[in-house]
Amino acid sequence: VGLELHPEQPSGHQGVVVVSPDKDFRQLLGPGVVQLKPNARGGGFAQYTADDFREEHLGLSPRAFADLMALAGDKVDDIPGVPGIGPKTAAKLLAENGGSVEALLEAVPRLKNK
Repeated sequence: VGLELHPEQPSGHQGVVVVSPDKDFRQLLGPGVVQLKPNARGGGFAQYTADDFREEHLGLSPRAFADLMALAGDKVDDIPGVPGIGPKTAAKLLAENGGSVEALLEAVPRLKNK
């Protein structure tokens, strides 16, 4: 699924709907790709789009999902993350420093120690 829907891969698909509660699929969101997540209490689905992701994560692209998880960690997927950095701080660091872990690492010398 990921290879076929990856935003940088040419694809003949249009209007793809990924039906899954797994947040890892968020990295695939983009033009014509949405996620339907089953509602926690049953009774239908909630639609999640690339715009929803950007709104939730300070304007970051869904492609930044893996970088967010690398910094903040994810207990479900056993990703330890960086101690002291949660989802909000991870999004802020990425949004203010190029949108990727690589760009953030290049920015480290000019960052203030907070």
